[in-house]
Amino acid sequence: MKIEIPDKEILNKLMLDLGSMGKVAAYLNKPYGTVRTWFNKYKLNRPISNRNIFHELRDTDFSDKQKSVILGSILGDGGLVIPKHGKNAKLTIKHCTKQKPYLLWKKKLLDPFSRPLYQSSEECETKICGIKTHDTGSFVAYTMCHPTLTKFYDKYYLNGKKKVDKSIIDELDLLSLAILLADDGSFYTNKQFNNVCHGKICTNSFSYDDQLLLVEAIKKFYGDKGIKVIPHNKEKSQFVIKLTNSYATSRLLYSIRLILPECIHYKLDPQRLHAKPLIIKQGDDIV
Repeated sequence: MKIEIPDKEILNKLMLDLGSMGKVAAYLNKPYGTVRTWFNKYKLNRPISNRNIFHELRDTDFSDKQKSVILGSILGDGGLVIPKHGKNAKLTIKHCTKQKPYLLWKKKLLDPFSRPLYQSSEECETKICGIKTHDTGSFVAYTMCHPTLTKFYDKYYLNGKKKVDKSIIDELDLLSLAILLADDGSFYTNKQFNNVCHGKICTNSFSYDDQLLLVEAIKKFYGDKGIKVIPHNKEKSQFVIKLTNSYATSRLLYSIRLILPECIHYKLDPQRLHAKPLIIKQGDDIV
């Protein structure tokens, strides 16, 4: 997709106000190289610096929206890691080939801190627990190492495992929740109860107590009824979050569809399982 180039005067003012190419790229949410090309095209002056792109960006903070993407990714399919011999953490997100457009959407939201996608596995036949299956392959998006990500790591990891604390109740917003649901949510209808809409969030990478905190955070957007932590296996060693309020589930799905790209909407549609489609009325009323 062709990117519209800002006016010369706008770029010049941003440089004067922000002081570095990295901060301009972060403000515009564009790759550093793209912004540099614009400055070269207009022959605009910029401060001479002996620091490289990564030094500039490490001194530039993520936007609030980007921090929501980071939080949602940590709760979902993403993860933070501090490289060996490294000082700061980086975010990595992996999705199957079918979800590559969704992964690209996340990557663009994290520009200029994101790096190019790479294919981590190719399509092949494989075995899972001794059962033959087809692997469609996968792609990975990742960011540069950054002090802000290190703060996330210190807060949301303990001994290399994901965790949350009570602050998640205030910090979870609709964007971060939307990413969690698109990553780890599953929605379906129950024919035994007149095709009501139910859902499940595969939060089993978190402890039981952590999931109780996640439930309290999700209640801000879901309501108090029909949401609980249930066992995920017979041994009751893992747990997931269950959504059983049909109205609240449908309403939440409608809200996050307005945020998420169309390429991932199929995960939010119970009717993909041959259920009756949701009937959406004008405004927020959903039945």
